[in-house]
Amino acid sequence: MTVSVSLSAPLPRTPIFERLASNPLEKNAVLHANHDDPTAPPTRARSYGQLLRDVAETKRKLLDAQGAGVSDLEGKRIAMLIENSYEYVVGLLSIFAAGGIAVPICTTHPVAEQRYVLADSVPSTLLTSARFSERAAELISPPEITTQSQLLSLSDSDLSSAFSAPELVEFDLNRPALIIYTSGTTSLPKGVVHTHLSLGTQISALISAWKISSTDHLLHVLPLHHIHGIIPALMTPLSAGATVEFLPFKPAPVWSRLTTTLQPPITLFMAVPTIYTRLLGTNPQKLPNMRLAISGSASLPSSVRVAWDTATGAPLLERYGMSEIGMALSQPLSADSRIPGSVGLPLPEVEARLNPGDNELLIRGPNVFAQYWQREKANAEAFVESAELRGRWFLTGDVARVGATGEFYILGRKSVDVLKSGGEKVSALEVEREMLELPQVAEVAVLGVPDEEWGQRVAAVVVLKDEWKEKGWTLEEMRTEMKKRVAVQKVPAVLRVVDQIKRNAMGKVNKVDLGKEVFGIGK
Repeated sequence: MTVSVSLSAPLPRTPIFERLASNPLEKNAVLHANHDDPTAPPTRARSYGQLLRDVAETKRKLLDAQGAGVSDLEGKRIAMLIENSYEYVVGLLSIFAAGGIAVPICTTHPVAEQRYVLADSVPSTLLTSARFSERAAELISPPEITTQSQLLSLSDSDLSSAFSAPELVEFDLNRPALIIYTSGTTSLPKGVVHTHLSLGTQISALISAWKISSTDHLLHVLPLHHIHGIIPALMTPLSAGATVEFLPFKPAPVWSRLTTTLQPPITLFMAVPTIYTRLLGTNPQKLPNMRLAISGSASLPSSVRVAWDTATGAPLLERYGMSEIGMALSQPLSADSRIPGSVGLPLPEVEARLNPGDNELLIRGPNVFAQYWQREKANAEAFVESAELRGRWFLTGDVARVGATGEFYILGRKSVDVLKSGGEKVSALEVEREMLELPQVAEVAVLGVPDEEWGQRVAAVVVLKDEWKEKGWTLEEMRTEMKKRVAVQKVPAVLRVVDQIKRNAMGKVNKVDLGKEVFGIGK
């Protein structure tokens, strides 16, 4: 018989904790798949009751670490260097519960990038796990950081196994909860500050739009320093009472877990296009139990969408979001109503429109972030307000168009993906989508190369498929094929074949760095 005991510390009455507290305490919240055999029982299972108890206990430890008598971490940043795990979930929620601001650090980034986040956010504590304890100690070793941060380790052996009935206390939802850093694909990474209200709004919208419920079981393979991995793929299913199962991404084990009938079926899967591409390259199979497969964080090539839909019978749903706004647009849940190539319509409580003149996508609603961390100029430039627009809107930096039924199509980043060649505007994403349909192309990035006569010349950086690497591919051959697909001004005038195109953890290409590396732009 399960005995309910009181928590050692109350939890705040926020949208996340209200939803967590309403879930059955005995139901599994977080599982760890067996890495060696994903068809076998999970190596660890933790219930909602255990989760709430452990969050309350870890909240107390965070408060105690600040000194005697501290009852709230308001304004204090708590950095996290923890792998995808139950400990991560406990750590994140315990920071929320203590009133602090969580700052997740990507575990796979090099030391220099991890130190950048620490130096910019200046956390009072670095919460880590046994796996990353040595790296965490190394990160706070520079003198300028040592005086600000202390280490606090979190291990599974410290966590309890008792069920608990939570006590919720009133809390200001406009307080900051999370700082996540932008990918830095067009400038230095900026800390995006979200409040408990903006996170709660995003979660409620996704639960409603995607009908996520306690019957769902999500396989989590995404990084947990990015909005996609944290909110849609983790906090949203947990808030809905679903089960989240962690498994490091490798195609064969993921296919094994997705298709096994020996464990509870996976009904939800969220990933980036590069993950779907890798899965398609390793024995794709039918997924009759997959209720919803979602692609985001980068443009989805139509060939990948068609191949996935055909192979698995679980059509991909595309959506649009970014660090500053969470998920803002989504295709309809019904596969029959989705429009290929579009990112759909605004989610509940989200407004979207195009900026007159340049067609930049504008977003507003309670899902929008509060500010960039200590970036006054960036904050001033991030929003636009006018009588014509009837209020204040966030400037996404993405150029878009609106279809016949109001659906949105993303044409690319205003700064690097909208090229101007000979007076004509060219969408780099449109060119990339068409090039990926060619049999020679495995990967491609399209960017603008400065040119005195044309302003910019459309350039394509290409990774060839294995069977074409020895044959080679000339500029003339590429242009002949592309002229059959796009207007002549969109056909790349420059071709560079490379062995690989560097991508970040979410599958995005830093085109500024790529331009420097391949064409010497800006050097």
